[in-house]
Amino acid sequence: MTLDMQEQKARDEAGTAMGAARAPRRMRRSARAVALALAGAVVAAVAALIAVSGLFGSAEGSDADSAVTATATVARRDLVQRAMVSGTLGYADSRELVSFRRGTITSLSMEGSVLSPGAVVYRVDTRPVVLLAGSQPAWRPLAHGVSVGRDVRQLEQNLRTLGYDKDRTMAIDECFDASTAAAVARWQQDLGIRAAGRVELGDVVFLSGARRVGTLAVSLGERVRPGMPVLATSSTKRLVTAEIDASDQEDVAVGDKVTIDLRNGTMTSGTITEVGKVASTARADTGAGQMTSGSTGSTITFEVRPDKPGVAGSLDQAPVDVGVTSERAKNALSVPVSALLALRGGRYGVEVVREGTTRVVEVTPGLYSDGGYVEIKRGAVKVGDVVVVPA
Repeated sequence: MTLDMQEQKARDEAGTAMGAARAPRRMRRSARAVALALAGAVVAAVAALIAVSGLFGSAEGSDADSAVTATATVARRDLVQRAMVSGTLGYADSRELVSFRRGTITSLSMEGSVLSPGAVVYRVDTRPVVLLAGSQPAWRPLAHGVSVGRDVRQLEQNLRTLGYDKDRTMAIDECFDASTAAAVARWQQDLGIRAAGRVELGDVVFLSGARRVGTLAVSLGERVRPGMPVLATSSTKRLVTAEIDASDQEDVAVGDKVTIDLRNGTMTSGTITEVGKVASTARADTGAGQMTSGSTGSTITFEVRPDKPGVAGSLDQAPVDVGVTSERAKNALSVPVSALLALRGGRYGVEVVREGTTRVVEVTPGLYSDGGYVEIKRGAVKVGDVVVVPA
């Protein structure tokens, strides 16, 4: 290596060393600038906080506006506490239809379909079984010469309603006469069966009004025999059936209002329409081999009619929760539950706003309602007082 090259190398190494020496100083200057900027931001934030504190007053003062985030007025209310029991949402007046014939199922109504009087429910060996309106069950063949009876009247009423006595020549009574037989024959002709003018046992089922088809007990093409279940029907009216512990029977009475939780985020109301008179021991177990707390092992069944059936949709045999009134306090002095303050020794108080200041007043709470209010049984508060409700 020449002398000139050695000198150039030395100069390069010296330059590198000087650059390295200057770099920390630049970094220190940059860090110092950042620190100064952060300090300035902190000072500005503190100044802003002091300014805000000046606007609203000192936190140590007694000015109520500095502490109150929300308030509520003490008032008298009817408070209700509800107990939740399990129930089932379905349809009223469930009935199981059994076959009166021996043969093969050649037609079946669909589950969930609604049938009006005059509709074919199912067919056995292609012969229809027709739904007619009436409360008296079909129990015998109906033909000219049978003894008088309410089933005859029901048949005649249906024939007229369905349009088979347009001239009104048939008397609506309990006597099956020639005019009744003629109307039956016209009806059978439209059904596509032999117009015999007589109704065989099993040709019709008398049920109250329109019916909803429930669970099918047989399949298309299956053989049936007399007495064999075919399908279930119900009315189109919604109904909740629930059970309550027999020891709590006084909590349910016909006409009482209840809540119905559909367990899908929907809550609606209902009215108790029937309460059982006989206790049963069914469902007394929790499933884990232990009784629920306070349970006697006996339950009472009660029924609820939803006040707004449309809210329940078409759910059938769906589990729901029914809220029944377990306690009630009428015209009770009350405040929001969130206004209660926990004091030492298991005591409670509320913070009352009076003349621009707040003061904690000890109170004795009573009934806690489902609506988020609590009864004040004792304490130096009155109607119209304003209490603090923390946000």
